[in-house]
Amino acid sequence: MATERGIMDLFKWQSGYQPLRHQSLKQTKTDAIYQEPVKAVDEAQRKYKEVVGEFFNKIELERKNHAKHLQEKAEYINLEQVRIRKEKDNSEEILRMKKHQEEIQRQEWEQTIHALERNVKSEPMLPTDRNLEQKRKEMKKELDEWEKEQTEWWEKVNAEDAERMMKREKILAMLQDEYATEEANYNKKLQEDPKNIKKLTDDEFMIILEDMTKKHKEEARRKAEESNDFKPKYINHAAALMMGVDVWARKQHKRNSDKCIIL
Repeated sequence: MATERGIMDLFKWQSGYQPLRHQSLKQTKTDAIYQEPVKAVDEAQRKYKEVVGEFFNKIELERKNHAKHLQEKAEYINLEQVRIRKEKDNSEEILRMKKHQEEIQRQEWEQTIHALERNVKSEPMLPTDRNLEQKRKEMKKELDEWEKEQTEWWEKVNAEDAERMMKREKILAMLQDEYATEEANYNKKLQEDPKNIKKLTDDEFMIILEDMTKKHKEEARRKAEESNDFKPKYINHAAALMMGVDVWARKQHKRNSDKCIIL
């Protein structure tokens, strides 16, 4: 990067300026005039670095926030998967215990009915036996009704569980699709960031360069009108100034472009 001293030396060499051991007041005034554009160059350098630096910081902050958001979403999806798995396991355990209780109840009913049948077959048909037969038939009927109720209950529970799990899995699939989409957009943005940074530095480079060119041409014209004695030297000085500005700006721009490629 061109320093202030280097730019001043370039200006003086281009304009043919030769310092004297004892400078006159007019030459001192000339040096003061030369210093004004140099200060403007320093200000332009500061502005350029500030704009590009802010943009790089903004890009880096967006990357960190996006990566954090993706990580939080991935963790939420993992928690949702764990909740669905636990809910499914709990539901299966409850249903398993329910089936076990039903099996015990069914065995008790069947044992009672079989005992009644053995008693009826082993002895002559007496009034008490007829009562036992009637009781057996009633119990058989109750068992059939109970089994029918249990079958309907299981069909309802299984349908509700299937519907609930389908909704949860649908939500989980939607979250996974959103995550995949955001991750793809994030990766795409990582690839496009260098292009966007290069475009911004290109635009900012041209804006600052054009602004400085316009400003210093106007400054040279105004100073030349104020003092015709300085006009030839000042025009040469302005040309040297713009050469120094152009050299600095292009070096700075190339450095930022290289940084874009690294990113």
